[in-house]
Amino acid sequence: MTGGRGADVVFDSVAGRRLSALADTLVPGGDLIVYGWMDESPVPLRRKPPLTIHNYALSATMSDPGARRQMEHFTSTGLRTSVLEPAVGWFFEKRDKTADAHQYRESNQQFSRVVVTDER
Repeated sequence: MTGGRGADVVFDSVAGRRLSALADTLVPGGDLIVYGWMDESPVPLRRKPPLTIHNYALSATMSDPGARRQMEHFTSTGLRTSVLEPAVGWFFEKRDKTADAHQYRESNQQFSRVVVTDER
């Protein structure tokens, strides 16, 4: 994806044991943004200077009315102007395919979002 250069920014929603491997993909001075801690095991990080880790907690943002309005404005403006474009990797077109969608998601083969539509 980066031609061997490394990533400027990595987003991670899991953390835990694999965080170190993600940090290793960054260019020097890269940013690792952790926005979830689904894996609560200890995080072993190797020394790889310089590296900046940002921890984002949605609960803190949602409880602050000013921060929430700012987040909503940023997101809605970004989507409306196509600056933000959600990556959708797979569509499951009927609700009865929800089990298939979950199985695909749990296979860790996806690189983006999985969408299940309500069409019949």
